Amino acid sequence: MFFLALLMVRVNAQTIKGKVIDSRTQEPLQFTNVFINNTTIGTTTNEDGSYTLSRPDLPGTFQLVASFVGYSTSSIEVSIGEGETKNVDFALDPLASVLSEIELKSRRDKPWERNLKRFQDVFLALPDDPIAGKLEITNPWVLEFEKVKPDKGPNYIRATAQEPLVLENNALGYRVTYYLQDYKFYNFKSTYFGLAFFENKTPKDSAQSAEYLVNKQTSYLGSIKHLMRAVLLQQVPEQGFNLYETFPEQMNRRRTNTYTIELGESIVPISQDSIRRIPLRNGNFRIIWPKRVEVHFLKKNYRNDYYLDVYHPVGWVEAPLGYFDIDRNGVPIHPTQVVLSGYIGRPRMGRSLPHDYFPPETFENLAAEVDLLKSLINKWENLRESPYLMTNKPYYYPGETVWFGGKMLYKNQFYQDTLSRVLHVDLISEGSEMVLSNQYPIEEGGFSGSISLPDSLPQGDYFIRAYTEWMRNYPERDFYLRAFPVLSKGLNIESQDVEQFDFLGDLEFQMKDSTYFESNQQVLEVELSMKDALDELVNAEMMISATNPELVSDMKGQSNFIEAYDWLNQEEKNPFQ
Repeated sequence: MFFLALLMVRVNAQTIKGKVIDSRTQEPLQFTNVFINNTTIGTTTNEDGSYTLSRPDLPGTFQLVASFVGYSTSSIEVSIGEGETKNVDFALDPLASVLSEIELKSRRDKPWERNLKRFQDVFLALPDDPIAGKLEITNPWVLEFEKVKPDKGPNYIRATAQEPLVLENNALGYRVTYYLQDYKFYNFKSTYFGLAFFENKTPKDSAQSAEYLVNKQTSYLGSIKHLMRAVLLQQVPEQGFNLYETFPEQMNRRRTNTYTIELGESIVPISQDSIRRIPLRNGNFRIIWPKRVEVHFLKKNYRNDYYLDVYHPVGWVEAPLGYFDIDRNGVPIHPTQVVLSGYIGRPRMGRSLPHDYFPPETFENLAAEVDLLKSLINKWENLRESPYLMTNKPYYYPGETVWFGGKMLYKNQFYQDTLSRVLHVDLISEGSEMVLSNQYPIEEGGFSGSISLPDSLPQGDYFIRAYTEWMRNYPERDFYLRAFPVLSKGLNIESQDVEQFDFLGDLEFQMKDSTYFESNQQVLEVELSMKDALDELVNAEMMISATNPELVSDMKGQSNFIEAYDWLNQEEKNPFQ
């Protein structure tokens, strides 16, 4: 019986074999990695550049990838039937130049770090995902970011990687080698695409092994692969899915956030029998899909921001073409045919499972997918505000009027019209005694006003402080505070050279000015334009102050708006103390 079983495996096995050579010299490339994209299935070439992959469970259609250090990565789409043998050869192009790790690291700067942070937020995991802290790109320095200006369409930031990215996933137990094919950032949106090879990590003990297992099961449940396998096997309700076709908003009806009201209005249940599955000759299936389907997964508890009366995950699956193709394991063949959003679109590479992963029959002790403490902290952080105030001069004399304007900074701009309406502005002495205090209205996130200094105000070092009542719930470091020198009348200071702001390559200012006389008055005309890192013109609100340099000296060390923006990246360490 054992011999018969071996014989059957050999008969039914699918085999891919071939050779990998240098495209210029035609020499074989030994130790080249050859693998099936998004799986743990792979091998290496021998001394002749030859390889063989033989398994009974290969997908019907897949991307076969060949990769070797110093050469460009190549991929070929392969379709194979049961028991079939196919020959697939690769000719890899040598890269023009390969920089050393030290050379790559030395080319990093502030704009690169900002682009890397943006890339990691999109690539690894969402901020409230508990596994985010267990994911690491071990060689981020291989990433290069550049600005692209196409003839048509908006400018964008593109990322390339001279070598594959290595992702250590200590939550699911994989080391992922990721060959980045494309990454774009434009209009505050990001897209990426690449080829991935998964290697199982050896757990250090039984506890870590159990953690890997639970996190894999949790990531699989409710995923697009889980849904598509349920569709293929006609087990949609049994697997915990409810499907609804969605309809666009009606002109005479406003959509609510109540599921029981929307049922039958904006969403209509779909039975699994109405979803057509057409077998294709290559062993895959074509799924005829309504344009936009709302997916409810009932086997998980999950906080829901979309419906007030639903406590399970809700997501959406769209098929712009009206169909998409999947393999027999439920994996979409061409990911661009499917658009995912909501819960089913949450997974990043940190939650991605290899296509050859098959879950156990039963699921137990599922791990949390949202860090509730982190969620509460984020909610509290989102309600923070802080003012930035700009005066028309860096120092003053007794009896002068201080003209100022400013903007409120919000951790979440959505709350601009929800939080404070009144700003308190105080003038404080060096000994922390209150000298003056006034209140000013906050309108559309901005404020302006003036302070009249008493003629009797002694010379000294004062401070100007600005805050709202709501900000008293947070640490005082959110308050605006800056030095406010008051000089004796007739006393002046020597003008100092003021350094220009460093905008880290994100903003570029262009200014033209001219003066002329009109109706016996001198007119100053200023033309100011501002461009972002993509060379796109930026809409902005300006605070402009004009001073006579012969009467007012410049002072070093003045606060500026760019430095104030650093507050947006600060997090309170213990917000619930």
